[in-house]
Amino acid sequence: MDHPVKAKLCRAWLERFARAADALDALGNESIPDEFARPSEVVYRNMREAMEILMWLVPPGTKETSGPFPSTEETLTNWVRQGALTLETAYAMKKELEQRPRGRPAETRLSTVAALDAKRTKKLKWKELPESFCDCGREHDEHCTNNLRSRVRELEKFLNELSSEEKS
Repeated sequence: MDHPVKAKLCRAWLERFARAADALDALGNESIPDEFARPSEVVYRNMREAMEILMWLVPPGTKETSGPFPSTEETLTNWVRQGALTLETAYAMKKELEQRPRGRPAETRLSTVAALDAKRTKKLKWKELPESFCDCGREHDEHCTNNLRSRVRELEKFLNELSSEEKS
């Protein structure tokens, strides 16, 4: 597998959507299972997590519908058509989910995912990574290596959080 990190993120993204769909199914049932004591919160939390994962997979500023990922609007529209959500709830969720994240856009996330994939699959050394995955526009030095290492640590922390959530 050439892209284990990207594959893990895609699986986590799909899992969050599946959990949201299961919670929506529970909304239509008379007896709600214990794990969906508050299904609307489960739907919202999993949609929010799916959007966060998507930020590691799709470049900032890209239309959300790129690639295999359905847009939030498409997903919520389908759920309204199926009677799983009211139009008001779907609109409120869409508004909340599509709020722009605070701070500077995460422009380096795609290259960070690619760098971690390369580090793990090609067994590259840290000093070799900036040549392919740093876009500073200058001659790459120790600063570039440290920057990339820091970004990869942030991604690894995020991946560990995803793994611990999947186990619970």
